[in-house]
Amino acid sequence: VTPDDNRISHSYSFTTRYYLGGADDYVHLSLGYGISPDDRTQAIQLNNNYKLLTHRISGGYRFTHRKLNVFLINAGYSRVEYLPDTKDNQFTAGIGYQRRF
Repeated sequence: VTPDDNRISHSYSFTTRYYLGGADDYVHLSLGYGISPDDRTQAIQLNNNYKLLTHRISGGYRFTHRKLNVFLINAGYSRVEYLPDTKDNQFTAGIGYQRRF
C-alpha cells in the first residue's frame, strides 16, 4: 500500500507452488496487480501522482536431475501502464542451472 494525497495505491501479489517430489521439484505460478516497490523496472513510477497499473503473470518449472543438478525454466507476461492510459506488453523468459556439491 502506497499512500498519496488523494488516495491509496494498492499492489497485490499471489504466488503458489505445487511440489512434485523434493524441495527443488515443483511448478510455480505468480499473479500480480499494481506496482511493486521491489520491481526495479517499474520503481520510477512510485513517485508519480497518477497511480499507474501493471498486471502480471508468470510461471515456471524447477526440477532436479541425479540429485546434484537443478534446472529451472520460467516465463512471464506483464501488461504495464507506463503513462496514463498508455500500456505496453512485456514478455520475460529464463532458464537456469545449479550444481550442488
